[in-house]
Amino acid sequence: MALVDPRFSKTASKAWKWVSIKPATEAAFALAMVRWAIENERYVRT
Repeated sequence: MALVDPRFSKTASKAWKWVSIKPATEAAFALAMVRWAIENERYVRT
């Protein structure tokens, strides 16, 4: 599992991949992931 966090922590040390981003940009990153999933239809329609 990949971890996106601005700081390296114990959890990050156990993750497969740690991705460092600028502090206070977590929400923008999450919204970008949602947008990518919608645009590329990478979700399950019910």
